[in-house]
Amino acid sequence: AYTAKEPWFGYYWAPTGVLGKYKMVEVDMGPVDKDKAKCNATANCPTPGKTGWPKATVLTTMSKPFYDKNPELVALMSKVSFTNQIMNELLAWQEDKKATADETAVYFLTKYKDVWPNWLSEDAKAKVTAIVK
Repeated sequence: AYTAKEPWFGYYWAPTGVLGKYKMVEVDMGPVDKDKAKCNATANCPTPGKTGWPKATVLTTMSKPFYDKNPELVALMSKVSFTNQIMNELLAWQEDKKATADETAVYFLTKYKDVWPNWLSEDAKAKVTAIVK
């Protein structure tokens, strides 16, 4: 529908390559009503209602052995944060270019030099910066 310039109305989630590829307009459903949102998320909600969609919490998890053996990576992962908009764009780029995860990571590092440096130690930041110039 989008490429044919036909109207489309629906629900979509993020992050996803579709939202990175096509400009979508979010319909304002008003503020989040936690009770309505909880009911709406139930298959047989007796009283569905209009409400904004609550933000989901995204957690980074790892096994205890990994956690215990990799303190530097644990410290890094505790700092990694970027927007859905960036992730949408990365997923769209990866799909359009038929790129690997490694190629997409390099693209991220070269395009978003204002995002990732604060995640790293000074030594690691210098090493990555030298590689992605």
